[in-house]
Amino acid sequence: MSHPQPRQGANELQVHSPPPSYHTAPSTLDLLHAEETTPPMPHPATRFRARADTPHYDEPECINSWTAFTDKGCTADASAFRNYEARLFGRLEGGAWRDMCRRTPAIVHGEKFPGAMRCADRGEEGIWGAWDLEDETCA
Repeated sequence: MSHPQPRQGANELQVHSPPPSYHTAPSTLDLLHAEETTPPMPHPATRFRARADTPHYDEPECINSWTAFTDKGCTADASAFRNYEARLFGRLEGGAWRDMCRRTPAIVHGEKFPGAMRCADRGEEGIWGAWDLEDETCA
């Protein structure tokens, strides 16, 4: 099977159709939830002049995650809420820890959250998130 070739004298920026084996890159939402995010490279015979690097979202240092959730007990007497905490790991430098804490999803005892309800920087202990879940045993 022959692959398309650039025209003689073509502008350096001109790009021809990729071979059928080349797949388009996934959307941003797909990248966030995909196991593999890098599309296969085009066949060298196509002589692409343009190039784009795909970030590696699946690298551990690019993914924020929570440690195991710790039950800290009832928030107060007769509050009907139980407090859970977890430490946040990931790329937290540059002062963005609060945003990352509020935007890193969590599932606490089967309940989904878009991020922590409260966040705290505990210095050497790291960044911690807290969640309050309804609990009738705390009422």
